[in-house]
Amino acid sequence: MRIGLKPLTVADAARCAEIEKELFADESPWPAAGFEQEIAAEHTRYFGAWDRRELVGYAGIALMGSPTATGAATPAGESEIRTVAVVPSHQQRGIGGHLLDLLLAEAGRHGGPVFLDVRRGNEAALALYRDHGFVEVAIRPRYYQPAGADAIVMRREPAGSGDWAGGAG
Repeated sequence: MRIGLKPLTVADAARCAEIEKELFADESPWPAAGFEQEIAAEHTRYFGAWDRRELVGYAGIALMGSPTATGAATPAGESEIRTVAVVPSHQQRGIGGHLLDLLLAEAGRHGGPVFLDVRRGNEAALALYRDHGFVEVAIRPRYYQPAGADAIVMRREPAGSGDWAGGAG
């Protein structure tokens, strides 16, 4: 299996929504229009994983904090991982880790900590994020609706900050 990674375009939104519905049916999956808005936004970066010509995974990050009116960088810049998803037939092959590496490279160029939410009980995702230096910092009770599952909020300090515990990326 040879997987290609590249930035998503708005034309990929419908396939992302199909994958989203398959993976997150009980958690209000994003519609194609939601993906279109996210992919087109200036402050986000979305990447896809292709097996031949089929999109089999995607991941996105929002880069918050921007230059102020005076041109100085905002000291409180941070990033938020919006999603990492891989179709079941391609899970446990390292694709999610490669997509996450792309997001963390974007965050590294942007600066500041990186945050994400992950469903409590999603042990594979929790292990992936821990392996990439994320630590649990809070719980959002009943965050995922309509299922009512809790979200675990995780944070990764920027590389070189002294607080980061290591990991790939």
